[in-house]
Amino acid sequence: YGEALLCWAETFGISGLGIDRDEQHIARAKEILATTAYADRVEYVCADAMRYPFQPGFYHLAACASASNMFGPPESMFRNAIRHLRQTILLDGYLLIVEPYYNATSVPQELVGYEGKLPTEVELTRVVRDEGFEIVCLLHSDVTDWDRYISSNLAHAVRWLRENHGHADWRKRLESHHRFQDMYVQHRKRYQEVVALLMTRI
Repeated sequence: YGEALLCWAETFGISGLGIDRDEQHIARAKEILATTAYADRVEYVCADAMRYPFQPGFYHLAACASASNMFGPPESMFRNAIRHLRQTILLDGYLLIVEPYYNATSVPQELVGYEGKLPTEVELTRVVRDEGFEIVCLLHSDVTDWDRYISSNLAHAVRWLRENHGHADWRKRLESHHRFQDMYVQHRKRYQEVVALLMTRI
């Protein structure tokens, strides 16, 4: 709910804009923002980031955290994310993209069917170079990071299921919840990782 933007505002004194197309996420982010001293420097907007009218070449940093799936299918979403986001930054600006990848060239077909044809980390670095950028910093997730992320999603799903027993999609959401958990335990925990890549042009 916009925690990264608030953390940067507190630590580095930046101002920034956070975008999410989920109204509930934005509403929660605004609630949290209202309890801080950064409301004059941080803004949250409910919108489609693909269509938002950014001012070209304006920002020092553009970030996309585990949301590049909006930019197309798994095999091209990382490249498309770079191409879209680079329009928003200064020539000497930075892109920060948090991206999932497979840690092996051969992964179970059940996982590919669920997650799609994700690239390997080597393929990610090649895309960065192909698009005219150089990696400045990279940070990898570990099992604890993965568990925290998955746990957050599981808790959110359980809360919704508990509060919406009469909903028409309740059974479908329950099955999706079980599928999400099973895929993590069976495959994602072993074959899928996440890396944060900070890049710039030289």
